[in-house]
Amino acid sequence: MAIVDKPIATPKKGSAAGRGAKHETVAALNKARISTNFVSPKIGVAQQVVGVRSGDRRIMIKMIRRGVKFGSIEQLSKALGASQKEISQLLSIPTSTLNRRRGEGRLHTDESDRVVRFASLKDNALLLMQGDEGAALAWLRTPLAILGDETPLEHATTEWGAREVEDLIGRLRHGVFS
Repeated sequence: MAIVDKPIATPKKGSAAGRGAKHETVAALNKARISTNFVSPKIGVAQQVVGVRSGDRRIMIKMIRRGVKFGSIEQLSKALGASQKEISQLLSIPTSTLNRRRGEGRLHTDESDRVVRFASLKDNALLLMQGDEGAALAWLRTPLAILGDETPLEHATTEWGAREVEDLIGRLRHGVFS
């Protein structure tokens, strides 16, 4: 394994970083939950792009198979702070195809699945960064040595790459550094 000379994630500063007192850390987490920047994991970006309120995976899978509405592209674009061109590249969908899908009103199953993949990564990055929207977007757009100097978004353009990013987020959230 190569030595990583770039940080995987930047620790929080201030009260969220903790000063050793358990009650201060709990208070900081509660404050983050109340913050307007925090997206509740119950109604995350993935549920928004699929168009469901619950996190019931069976319903989400059914909706993905049916094809999510074209508006999900615009929601994902807004959630990731990305242009239509960037979204087209991330999803591996040519802009001409996106224009056709706009007219049809729905994406195909495989395209819907990719949209939800990136929306889910955004939700996971928000959890990693304790609801800090700016930090989550910065992390998703920062090249990481552990991902071959690709950004998490670039690395997630394949299913296997997305799984690696999800695994990395899980390890970071639980303090398992590799």
